[in-house]
Amino acid sequence: MGSGGSKPVEVEEEISAFTKEEEWRNDQGLQYTVIVVKGHEGSKASLMGRYINEGQTYNGMPIFVKRQDGKGYMYYSSTGKWNLAFKRSDLGENLGAIGSAEPAEKPFTGRDNGLIYKYADSKQKCFVEDKLITLEWE
Repeated sequence: MGSGGSKPVEVEEEISAFTKEEEWRNDQGLQYTVIVVKGHEGSKASLMGRYINEGQTYNGMPIFVKRQDGKGYMYYSSTGKWNLAFKRSDLGENLGAIGSAEPAEKPFTGRDNGLIYKYADSKQKCFVEDKLITLEWE
């Protein structure tokens, strides 16, 4: 059994080796692979749907891609907010048609996180809060 000094070093190394991807697990230890976005019925309704984690990251967090009836991207912006965008090129510009009102590590609303989302209203030229938008993992 020898020296007991190596155990704490191993534990420290293990802890420092954790990545944000490993933190992206639900209470049962399953990784979030699909996020369902729903609730908005306005001009950005085409962004509602199922987003799939395809293994790519941006700003250290997973990018989720919408494949059904059109394209959409959900990503973690450099401001710490979650955005839903129509084009992949919007990622580099921190643009999104829908975005979380506050910064958060995880994008979920309701039972999982309590975030509120806003959508870009081109008529009013501002972001408008929409409490009907929900994001939940599947």
